[in-house]
Amino acid sequence: MIPVHHMQICTLTMHKRLYKCVIAHRSMKSCRMCSPSFSCHQIRNQTMKLKKIHYEMPIRVTREVLWKVLLQYGDVSAFHAGVARSFHVEGSRNEASIGCERVCQIVDLGLHITLKERIVELVEGSSYKYEVYEWKNFPLREMYFEFRISGSTATHTILEINIDYQAKPAFLTPLMAGKMKRLARDVLLGYKHYAETGETRVPIGKLKAMYGSHPSAEVQVV
Repeated sequence: MIPVHHMQICTLTMHKRLYKCVIAHRSMKSCRMCSPSFSCHQIRNQTMKLKKIHYEMPIRVTREVLWKVLLQYGDVSAFHAGVARSFHVEGSRNEASIGCERVCQIVDLGLHITLKERIVELVEGSSYKYEVYEWKNFPLREMYFEFRISGSTATHTILEINIDYQAKPAFLTPLMAGKMKRLARDVLLGYKHYAETGETRVPIGKLKAMYGSHPSAEVQVV
């Protein structure tokens, strides 16, 4: 019998179902219930790193107009229906700037999630990155969002979003990739519709029906 302290539980996605397996802590072998080509040791190593979700979308406005939309940071919920409520932290302001902090309250499948976020990088007119430094009801260890205006033509501007995250416990990190891809697309749809039309707080489900599919998200480990 394997001692309890030499064992761990890992959860893997197989055919859209979650299977639980128990393995020796130091074992390099695949679990009986795992894919033959993918061992629990491998997933344990992979989840030590941040996973990156990348998504980009064309928006029919100029760079200048899009940047003005991105600057609406503390009060993002005023136009984006994906956020139930947002407000800037005392000492910060609504307009995006280095060190600016906000609180976002999100409702996901009936679960009330709170995220506290702080801008850590900003390139005027081009991009900014913020960290999620505190959270409630969300299985996080570390998370960053970056918005970047990557290019423009006579008819549109490309807006990119990069999400780097690690879940807690760490083995949930790869299992959350699908959810993060959907989140990335939903976020950009809210910005796209507001930037192009000026219409605020249109439900995300309605936006999906209106715009259909856009370039697929890319998932990579960094």
